[in-house]
Amino acid sequence: MFDRGLCVRQLRYSGMMETIRIRRAGYPIRYTFAEFVDRYRVLMPGVKPAYKQASLKHYCVDAVNRYDMQ
Repeated sequence: MFDRGLCVRQLRYSGMMETIRIRRAGYPIRYTFAEFVDRYRVLMPGVKPAYKQASLKHYCVDAVNRYDMQ
């Protein structure tokens, strides 16, 4: 059996309730450059997987600018 009050307090303390509120408001999650490259590199021909790249930021900026994902 769960103690509802205790569960809610733990969720608030851990920041989970705030995260849920932010997500419901429509704000996306934040990817690292490596996660972004691995997820969206199919849109950028010739881009290798993130673990094979020295610098990832310019690929991310390129993708955002090219496809107007702001």
